[in-house]
Amino acid sequence: MKEIGKILKQARENKKITFEEIHKKLKIKEAYIIALENDDVSVFPAELYYKNFLRSYAKFLNLKPEEFIKDYEQARIEEQKKEIKQQEETAVVKYRLQKKMVLTLVFAVVMFVFLIAFEFLLKQQAKKENEKYTAAPAVAVSTCTVNAAEVAVSSSQIVLQTPAVPVKQKLVIKAGGKTWISVFADNKKAFEGTIISGESKEFMADGVFVLKMGNVLNAVVYFNDKKIDVTAGASKNNVNIITLKKPEASAIGK
Repeated sequence: MKEIGKILKQARENKKITFEEIHKKLKIKEAYIIALENDDVSVFPAELYYKNFLRSYAKFLNLKPEEFIKDYEQARIEEQKKEIKQQEETAVVKYRLQKKMVLTLVFAVVMFVFLIAFEFLLKQQAKKENEKYTAAPAVAVSTCTVNAAEVAVSSSQIVLQTPAVPVKQKLVIKAGGKTWISVFADNKKAFEGTIISGESKEFMADGVFVLKMGNVLNAVVYFNDKKIDVTAGASKNNVNIITLKKPEASAIGK
């Protein structure tokens, strides 16, 4: 992409044309002309302005504007891929850390319930041993034994509840313009490539999607038939990484 500005500058200097002359001819601010030659897209109010000014300037210098536009768009896609690749490791580490924390919490809860139940059974056993040496009626002993068994069964039922059958999660991506996407379903790559206007992709997963996108403004995303705001948290280059997962049983879906 740096070659575009270099070529423009060299062509202008070869023709010995000043910025003022270009401004009068094309009605483009001198600051924008300098930005074109420095490949500084951030100066322009929007990417569309940069492309239009680039076409006009290249045509004025008798160069090939469409080749410049093609080179610029390809460079943008490569930059977005590089940025996504740099963010990918952080996103994966974060996801694994969250998963590890959840598993640790579940294990701690199970161990806590087990210890409580084990302590309860030990107390009941000790109580039964003590009752052998007392003059308490046999009926009272029998009642105590039955109650302990009932509590033990109740604790067992709480711990061994059968988990609900998982429901498949659906992800739909509809392109309104050219955009690059990479989709991981349940930590496995499901798709990576560029989709064009009018094209749509659908994916299914048991639990989690990790969606990486360039040109987020060119796509509409639905997760379980609900539209997702893919622009939230996107970088200045319209690149974003989004993790989509089914809500917890007690959570309210967005």
